[in-house]
Amino acid sequence: MPVPFLVRACYDVLRCATAGPCSACRLCKEKRAEVRGLVLAMVRRDDELRLSVAWQAEYARERESIAWKVMVTERIQRQVAEEFGFVPVGDSALAISLRGRCIEFGVQVLRSSSFLFPQDEEIINAAHYLRQNIMQPCPFQVGQPVPDVFPLSPASGPPVSLLEVLTDLPTDTALLLAGSHT
Repeated sequence: MPVPFLVRACYDVLRCATAGPCSACRLCKEKRAEVRGLVLAMVRRDDELRLSVAWQAEYARERESIAWKVMVTERIQRQVAEEFGFVPVGDSALAISLRGRCIEFGVQVLRSSSFLFPQDEEIINAAHYLRQNIMQPCPFQVGQPVPDVFPLSPASGPPVSLLEVLTDLPTDTALLLAGSHT
């Protein structure tokens, strides 16, 4: 369980990383070293739970439901945050400001591991979902012609190619979005 100063350090490091440099960046860099150990332990525990027989059985209960998988993953992440002490304790300003949200903050710290430590091989290799991450930077530039992709499976009708879909649009401009959430 982290002591309150580590929870505070997580808060400062995450705030600094998302809002841009703060007035105490040197201090945040020192805190990053402390926070790294906590984040690494949290990621390892998250991986251990996700791959456990009990949690795999829970995932399998509704194997075709993405919403179910997201809900199970969130339960695991909340458990990890609580196990690592992300519960409001005491009367410190941080505990008061996070009251009722401290576990969610711990989940955010866990989910931010690759953002906070993007080049850290030990953190990346600590969890299968980070190790096996297939995301790559987009190889296309704005305005570049779109390559054809086949087959796309529309909600109704036979498979079509991407260029067929784009050709049928009433405009020359199209925005393609793709994403993933786990």
